[in-house]
Parts: sequence; C-alpha cells; structure tokens
Amino acid sequence: MVCYVLACVMERWLYDLTNSYDLAFYLSGIFIAMSGLLLLIPTGGEEASRPAVNHHQAECGNNSNKEPPSGQLTAA
Repeated sequence: MVCYVLACVMERWLYDLTNSYDLAFYLSGIFIAMSGLLLLIPTGGEEASRPAVNHHQAECGNNSNKEPPSGQLTAA
C-alpha cells in the first residue's frame, strides 16, 4: 500500500522535472523487471540441498531397495 502512494508521488515529481511521463514509465518498467529477476536467484536454504524423497514409499514403508528378511520366500 505504501509503495502505491510513493509511486504516485514519485511519478508526479518526475513529471514536474521533465514535463513528460516517459521517465516514470521507464523506471517503473525497470523496477518490475528487476523484481522478476530477483525470483531467479536461489535462496540457498536447507531445502535446496536435501535429496528428493518419495513420500509414497516413506509413508507406506514400501522400499524396494531392501532385501527381504532371511527365511521368507520371494516371488520369482
């Protein structure tokens, strides 16, 4: 909300300086593009370094990498 109020004041101030809205338009476009580019920067948080987990296997206990306990028959 504060940004909208400040943007209006700054645009009017730039118009008073230049008698044109061109500079205000270009600056607002640059700021929007910069905010979009900020989304591309990785955060480096803890989740970025975690290995992927198959949640279905974790919930069901279905881990196909395990060998069956000794003494049990397996399907061939």
